[in-house]
Amino acid sequence: MYGSEIRGASHGKEFEQSANKIFSLMEADTNITILRMLLKGRADVAVVNPGLAALKMIINSDPCLLKNKDQFVALKKPLGLTPNHLAFAKHMKMTKFLKHFSQVMEEGYDSGEIPKIIERYHHVTSTKKAADCE
Repeated sequence: MYGSEIRGASHGKEFEQSANKIFSLMEADTNITILRMLLKGRADVAVVNPGLAALKMIINSDPCLLKNKDQFVALKKPLGLTPNHLAFAKHMKMTKFLKHFSQVMEEGYDSGEIPKIIERYHHVTSTKKAADCE
């Protein structure tokens, strides 16, 4: 069984150790390439980050993938969750900004605005004409 992922990406030590026992990992430069490999049967599984929103956005951004969107299925439960953090050099004196940013993010989630923004990415579609899937 062959799996594909972005070149140089890491999904955590546990995943890497387990994945190598289950399938041979192949790397690609883009998620579009990975999903096209999956469509063509050159890979059996694809690892896409960060989650279903990214998968839908990638599919919707490429005419070939969009044309074949019903050929993809994803796990409902993610393999793992990777938190992302903003970091600044101390000399930049960004403490006030970080506190404000954290507060705005929390308010955005609480009000439902950030989930709405994320949802919009589920509906982004390519304006390119359907291309050959080669």
